[in-house]
Amino acid sequence: MHKIREFLLSRITETLGMSRDEVDRWAPLHRYGLDSSKATALVSALSAFLGRTVPITMIWDHPTLEGLCRALARGPHTAATGPGTDRKRRLTRTPDPLEPIALVGVGCRLPGAPDPQSYWRLLVDGTHAVGTVPPLRRQWSEGDGDGALPLWGGYLDGIDLFDPLFFGISPREATAMDPQQRLVLELAWEALEDAGVPPGGLVGSDTGVFMGSSWSDYAAMAHQTGSRDGIGPHTATGTHDSIIANRVSYVLGLQGPSMAVDTACSSSLVAVHLACQAIRAGESELALAGGVNLNFFADHFRAMGETGALSSDGRCKTFDARADGTVRAEGAAVVVLAPLRVALERGLPVYCLIRGSAVNNDGLSNGLTAPNPLAQEALLHAAYQRAGISPSLVDYVECHGTGTPLGDPIEAKAIGAVLGRDRSPDEVLRIGSVKTNIGHLEPAAGVAGLVKVALSLRNGVLPASLHYSSPNPQIPFAEANLRVQERTTAWPRRSDARRAGVSAFGFGGTNCHVVAEELPYPGGSLLLLAENSPQALSDRAAELLAELANETTTDVAALSRQALDTRGDGPYRLAAAARSLRELREQLEAFTADRPFPGLAAGHSETSRPKVAFLCSGTGSQWLGMGRQLLPAMPAFRASLLRVDVRLRDLLGFSMVDQLLADEEHARLDDMEVVQPLLFAIQIALADAWRSLGVEPDLVLGQSVGEFAAAHIAGALDFDDATLLVAHHARLVQQLAVGRGDSLVAGADADTVKDLLATFDGDVTVSGYNSPVSTSVSGESAVLQELAERFAETGVVSHRVRMGYAAHSPLVDPVLAPLRAGLEGITPRRSRIPLISTVTGEAIAGDTLGPDYWTQNVRRPNRLMSAVQTLAEHDVDVIIELSPHPVLLKPVRESLAKSPISCLPSLQRGTDEAWSLLSSLGELHAAGHPVIDSSFLSGVHGRHLTRGRPGAVIGADRASRREEGVHLLPVSAHSAAALLDTCRELSNHVERDPGSRVSDLAYTLATRRTPLNHRVSLLARDRQDVLDGLARVSTGELHPDIARGTVVGSGGGRIAFVFSGGGTHWPGMGRELLARHAGFRERMEECDAVVRTVVGWSVLGELAAPAETSRLDETDIQQPVLFALQVSLARLWTDLGVEPAALVGHSIGEVAAACVGGALSLEDGARVTAVRSHLIQHKAREGAMISVEPPEEGIAAYLAPYGDQVAVAAVNSPTSMAVSGTPEAIGALEADLRNAGIPTRSVRIDRPGHSALMNPLLPDLRAALKDITPLPFNTAFHSTALDGVVNPHPDADYWAHNLRNQVRFSPTVAALVEDGIDTFVEISPHGTLRGAIEETALARGARIQVVDSLNRRKSDIRNVLGSVASLFAQGMPLKLDTLYPANAQVVETPLVRWQKERYWLDTTVRGRPAAAPSAGTPEQPAAGGAVLEQTPSPRPPRDVVLGEIADMLGVPPAKFGPESRLRDFGLDSMLAIRLSNRMQTLFGRRVSPVEFIDDRTVRELLDRVLELVGRTPEPASDDTTPTEALGRASIAEELTDMDVEELVEELIARGLLDPADDADSAEGEASARAIVASPDHELPFDLAPAGHGQASIWFMQQLSPEGVAYNLMFGARVTAAVDEPALEQAVRAVVERHPALRTVFVQTGVRPYQLILDEPVYEFVSVDATGLDDEAVRGELAAHGHRPLDLDQGPVLRAVLMSRGDEDHHVLLVIHHIAADATSVDIVIHDLQQFYERARRGNLPTQDPVTPYTLFVEWERAWLNSTAADAALGWWSEQLAAPPAHLDLPRPAEMGTPVAGRQVAKRPPGIDYAGEDLTFRWNRDEARRLKEFAVREGVSPSSLVMAGFFATLNRVAGVEDSVLATAIAQRGEAGRESAVGYYLNTALVRGRPSGDRSFRELLHEVHAFSRGLLEHMDYPFDLLVSKLNPPRADGRSPWFDFAVNWLSGDAFTYANTLFHGVGEPVQASGALPLVPLPLERRIAKFDLEITMGDVSGEVVGQVQYKPSFLERETVTTMLEHFRSVLFQAIDHPQRPLERLTLASRPKGADL
Repeated sequence: MHKIREFLLSRITETLGMSRDEVDRWAPLHRYGLDSSKATALVSALSAFLGRTVPITMIWDHPTLEGLCRALARGPHTAATGPGTDRKRRLTRTPDPLEPIALVGVGCRLPGAPDPQSYWRLLVDGTHAVGTVPPLRRQWSEGDGDGALPLWGGYLDGIDLFDPLFFGISPREATAMDPQQRLVLELAWEALEDAGVPPGGLVGSDTGVFMGSSWSDYAAMAHQTGSRDGIGPHTATGTHDSIIANRVSYVLGLQGPSMAVDTACSSSLVAVHLACQAIRAGESELALAGGVNLNFFADHFRAMGETGALSSDGRCKTFDARADGTVRAEGAAVVVLAPLRVALERGLPVYCLIRGSAVNNDGLSNGLTAPNPLAQEALLHAAYQRAGISPSLVDYVECHGTGTPLGDPIEAKAIGAVLGRDRSPDEVLRIGSVKTNIGHLEPAAGVAGLVKVALSLRNGVLPASLHYSSPNPQIPFAEANLRVQERTTAWPRRSDARRAGVSAFGFGGTNCHVVAEELPYPGGSLLLLAENSPQALSDRAAELLAELANETTTDVAALSRQALDTRGDGPYRLAAAARSLRELREQLEAFTADRPFPGLAAGHSETSRPKVAFLCSGTGSQWLGMGRQLLPAMPAFRASLLRVDVRLRDLLGFSMVDQLLADEEHARLDDMEVVQPLLFAIQIALADAWRSLGVEPDLVLGQSVGEFAAAHIAGALDFDDATLLVAHHARLVQQLAVGRGDSLVAGADADTVKDLLATFDGDVTVSGYNSPVSTSVSGESAVLQELAERFAETGVVSHRVRMGYAAHSPLVDPVLAPLRAGLEGITPRRSRIPLISTVTGEAIAGDTLGPDYWTQNVRRPNRLMSAVQTLAEHDVDVIIELSPHPVLLKPVRESLAKSPISCLPSLQRGTDEAWSLLSSLGELHAAGHPVIDSSFLSGVHGRHLTRGRPGAVIGADRASRREEGVHLLPVSAHSAAALLDTCRELSNHVERDPGSRVSDLAYTLATRRTPLNHRVSLLARDRQDVLDGLARVSTGELHPDIARGTVVGSGGGRIAFVFSGGGTHWPGMGRELLARHAGFRERMEECDAVVRTVVGWSVLGELAAPAETSRLDETDIQQPVLFALQVSLARLWTDLGVEPAALVGHSIGEVAAACVGGALSLEDGARVTAVRSHLIQHKAREGAMISVEPPEEGIAAYLAPYGDQVAVAAVNSPTSMAVSGTPEAIGALEADLRNAGIPTRSVRIDRPGHSALMNPLLPDLRAALKDITPLPFNTAFHSTALDGVVNPHPDADYWAHNLRNQVRFSPTVAALVEDGIDTFVEISPHGTLRGAIEETALARGARIQVVDSLNRRKSDIRNVLGSVASLFAQGMPLKLDTLYPANAQVVETPLVRWQKERYWLDTTVRGRPAAAPSAGTPEQPAAGGAVLEQTPSPRPPRDVVLGEIADMLGVPPAKFGPESRLRDFGLDSMLAIRLSNRMQTLFGRRVSPVEFIDDRTVRELLDRVLELVGRTPEPASDDTTPTEALGRASIAEELTDMDVEELVEELIARGLLDPADDADSAEGEASARAIVASPDHELPFDLAPAGHGQASIWFMQQLSPEGVAYNLMFGARVTAAVDEPALEQAVRAVVERHPALRTVFVQTGVRPYQLILDEPVYEFVSVDATGLDDEAVRGELAAHGHRPLDLDQGPVLRAVLMSRGDEDHHVLLVIHHIAADATSVDIVIHDLQQFYERARRGNLPTQDPVTPYTLFVEWERAWLNSTAADAALGWWSEQLAAPPAHLDLPRPAEMGTPVAGRQVAKRPPGIDYAGEDLTFRWNRDEARRLKEFAVREGVSPSSLVMAGFFATLNRVAGVEDSVLATAIAQRGEAGRESAVGYYLNTALVRGRPSGDRSFRELLHEVHAFSRGLLEHMDYPFDLLVSKLNPPRADGRSPWFDFAVNWLSGDAFTYANTLFHGVGEPVQASGALPLVPLPLERRIAKFDLEITMGDVSGEVVGQVQYKPSFLERETVTTMLEHFRSVLFQAIDHPQRPLERLTLASRPKGADL
């Protein structure tokens, strides 16, 4: 790469005419003028140099010189892959194959251990969890004979219990699910919560899922005990192993790799290995890995028993001489894995690191299940080589260790051979196995061992391996340096970190080993004591010493934590930073003996806190490993460093974190472009770390490059400028200075050094005055070497500085000009904290630190000594050096030799970093500095430890200290019961852990949990507040600190920010927020800087002023302060994730609103505010204002006498307005009003605002603001100054209107309420507008929520948190992390609380209660019992209706609370139709589907249904004979004699009647009529009328007899042997069962009639497809599918079997649409599979027919004679009056253009069904947005999609009136669900999408139409056409051209679902495993038909169109516009259609 870089540099400098020093390797080359021609020449030269073609695109793929070098060096296969190549995927980090993988979360359910904490307790207690078989398991195996289950095993409790509704799984499906799937779902959620990763936040992420499993006991048990009738739609997915992983991905919306792994006993560890590979390959950024095993099928126990591997006594005696086998056990564990960098960035708790892993196989060994020693050794070598770790550094191996006589010795010897070498006698390798505790979990065994190791590494303890008493003589323990871990011990560190290996071996020979290592956490804790006297402090120390001596405590962290809680406030103080109890004991002993000890500090301070200075050192303090311990352990340090890292990564192209974590080989600690930014990042992070501990600097100084960080800490440079400075400087120094000299420090004064330098001729100079006895010198390296030798000769000590360039000397001059140029854009500002310059040695103003200053910093000598002496003049008490190692404290002490100033380090090389930091913090505490309570102080870094300790709490009699400030604790659950359970468990957790901090607990609950629908929020200061609040929740007690709510649908709402006007100020407003909220403070400081440049005074200064000197009552002070406060408060809310849909301001509040809306810059907003307030204060005449409650007739009459002297200034609410004017006029008016009984009150305003009296100010206002630059609004701004105006142009004229015009606040709020705004956030120091907003909304009958930002009567923080709590409880999506302190830690909290019920094979999941026995049909008595007649009492109608609803949804009735809504349980329009028909069947009264769809509660719905039906159920009769007879007779009656004769002749011609039955006489005619009419006449057919839908299809088929437009096709592949005769028998049985499939048609008169044949008629084709490839087979199948079916003679069903081999077949079913709909295809497939299996067994009888389609026809005929049909016809006539013209879509380029002149494709004449199809998908996020919006709007997804398509037609073609068609299923009646037939009708939807209408208006119009459609949907479409006779164009459908269908999940059938390639094949197993195959359909019935549905969480669509005049590009462009318009409309429903834009670049990527 070096050669390539040099070549590129030479060519670029030559081509561009630049010097090498001017080329920045990381800058885009186009900046230097590299145009296309020069790039072409450069690529040609590169190609010649490299000897291969370099594509020209590489210059653009890799625009920087360095990037291009690296890409070229990687080679041609990777060079073309630039940063833009893969933009379709989300941008992820660059994977590093060597990066450690962090294990960050654990979920487990193991024998004796239902969670990780129990597991750890089981391990350290040495518990044996194997026991006898539980009784319930015995019951499950009854009937399998004695000994079906072994005596011993490791078992879980409650594997038959599950909480399906939590995961959105119906109870019906839960019963069909393997409990292994259910268990893994639970553990995946628990593991993510344990990791601090909100599971619901992973939707759409590339998170992978890898799960090991082997056994399928549930499927085996179901197969053995169940009947085939029990096989249902969830059976395949419920029992298939792959779904164990896939279901987790589905439920959580994860889009990374997802797979189940089966390598037997190594499955779960192999899953971990694969997960790590996926992460390192960049496929996933997060992964879930684990395994599951459940044992309850007796035959599997027998099978394992036959292997001879099971222990006789149920004990796994691993490595013991008595070992005789293992014991089967069950359990599961899931771990969360992430790259270490990601884990650190997200603050995830790292249990351990996985450094490497390996998998291999035994190959050919002594038997399939016999282990191979050499393979095991090879595995270990590979694993440790990949991990980059020497095997001798490993401390412990968690072995496979099954306790078998053969396996144990082989495994131990292999371990000894690889890991036992190169160890001293005291470094033996410890080995053990968790199987001795819990048994052998088989596929889950490996992950159980890994979790044990992870917990052990994190907690520093090695648990015992049980049942070991005598070593196995076959294992050479001593020679192999092995020792069994036979007792629980501490885990000492032998090297820099603890390390372990984990092994798992499959009995088929697949072996896996994982290498784990701890992430070292700092071990320091800080003990703080403070008492009122020396004696009290000594007594307290003595108490602690006594407790330590009694060994009643084992945890220094817990002791420190409790001492912290109970410490006093006295001036006599002690601090001890200790890493162990022993060290703490020694420190306390030293204190009592009055002697010093490291880490110990004691002092007495009666005065104020010590004054602190931060000192940032320059280069030279770096060391390998710096900062690594603080990074995971200290949130404030980590967050700050990561923030700097993100910025510097953008500027420099590499990561600070990566450099911090780099090993010695890859570290660049001598590379200035790395070191200087890295030191800067650490210094900024240390400053924030100190702040989080309560230490704020009073002064700041920096030495050399340390001044970069110092300037930012002091506030002189903002973050962007400071990082830009350090990046530019570091790169320029590296390029232009490194290697051109060096620096050294001499231990002598400057004069001595200068005298010596005078004797040298070389280029060397004094570069730094460090102290009176320390001077820095820089110059040429050779001269410096000679100088160092001369120093040594004279006895002066000197040393080189580790930076490699001659800093602060003439040799850095080349850096100056480019540095100054690069810094031209920086904007220094006045510093918040005094800054001492080491350039001048004096205090310096921050706003002078421009580019010139920084060039002086680089070039001039460093004057640290003068700066430090200046520092001393500011009465500083303590100097803290911010650096990885103190390099300046020595010269500082030398400069302050006579001063008592303390000098403290932050970190020290090679020392525990927490201990270093806490030691210095202890010194500050001892000196009287306050310390902020923090988890970091006590250093609790273990996981899943049992809290509490046996000893007494020292100081327990003292009051526990309250934490600083109040915190928000949000708690949520998925049900009301779960919420109470969660609160109880949280209370128990807080009780158990007295050391828990409320801020940590609250932070974890708020930011690391997925909010669920049942919510409560608490405000709490301390643990007692938490406990009290949780108790109140449990009892239902109301309290102002508790907010409760239940989220319906997606929650949230549309929000408006309301900015108040003047007069809301109060002294002290915002101060608490400034102190506590960093984001608010930063924004206020930004506003302060801007306002100060405009008005010359400080907003922050005015806010800090005491009440007695406050100037806030002066308008020109008040309004700028209010402006800054409002802008900052708005930022606070948006940082919380509250995004307003609208902004509204009251008077002056409009200025801040315009800034927040993006229409004014902060500078212009400050100018408007300053000019406006100055004019009001100094130029406006005196005035007055009153608030008036106007009477109904108004107050105009009262105002009239005063003319322009008074005016209505503001209309605030329907009952409140403000009137302003001259004092005299207002006084008189007020008297008038009071005399009239009209209430008034004075307002604290002394100017006549918003009246004509302000007119004199307007010219000056316009002149002063003429130069402001209005910008476009990014959020809708609703003006209160201009009536009804949204997003005005906020120029000077507008602000004149704002000052002069009436404030129309109430009308504006009313418009917002009408627009759907339901939440208002008042942006104000005090909530003055709440009442006006609520009253305005109430007047319009709207329910809204108003929350305040601040309130003068409440604490800032408490008010904000109370408002946030309210929004959270109501379901508002929020980002709460900004509410918590920087030192808040993620801590353990109780995990999700499941509400489980039993779901097992023997569980009947029905919503409807079982029917009582019928009267007269007594139940069978028990043996010997009497027969008792039972007359059941009928169930109440309310229970009947609820039962029907529950049964339809598959939910037990008890799940429906009275306030539940059916939408929450998945109700859609299809199910509503079914419920409607069910009510008709039960009650004989029609209940409209609309009643069920309306968003009623269950209570309201039941009341409404019972009101409509009004009586108890009347079951419908099952006797169908009369109906059939009526049908035959009615046909005879409606036919003429000629029709009868024609019919009989046709029947004779078809051979269905004997000619002898016919006669020419009148008698013969009567006989013929009798044949037709009599049901008793023996005929080989039945005759019935055709349904209207059938007749329509029949007619269309007659127009094109050879047409195939109505052929339904289903193709599938069968990879199993097929018995052809059995398959044909099955086809015949299907036709026998379903009369519609043996129906042909005969015409008589003008109508077709059904002939239902007795004998099945079908076509069965067998084709030899040998030699055909897949494409050819699909072509053949499509050809058969496109052959016509014969409606006259039959068949209407064709079955094709194509065979390529014994187990390679394809099946095709073709059914005419006249006989079936899409649901019918599913029914046919289901029956075909069942019948085929029975035919193969030889027991397939003739099938009895099911409900015939003729019943539907009779129902239809009867309905058409009812008043309902007349009403329906009337409704349709009205809706379709004056129909719109037909529409042709414009070509893509003309879409969206004016209609005039637009060209459309020419339509061919006649009817043409030739078509093409395509599919499309919308992703999960879009599907979620669509469904959530539909729920919010109270409409169905179908209505929403229809409205979106109407809107698209408007935008694409200018349509303002249109009709769409949609298919309506008519299967709601009982019996139709499982029948085959044409149960469809075509219905129409009309919409009027004019451009000036909002989408919400259009949507609700469509929804209203759809509701009417559901009422009248049964009117046949063909009859409607006949009745209404609409105008029809040639070849077009009546009324419509396009059809849009939305199918509910259950209606989106099996065949359709698989057509789109989504979902899982249903019943793809069994005798006929059909795997559906998409087939090409060249058919289209309409111009364009779109069928959409929700499938597997995505929106999936199928499109059919006519290519004869619609090009494919037209269709795909239309679809992309459809998607774009629909989702714009969803995001902005109130936006007029004309403002919805078409997709700019339709891509069709998902088509």
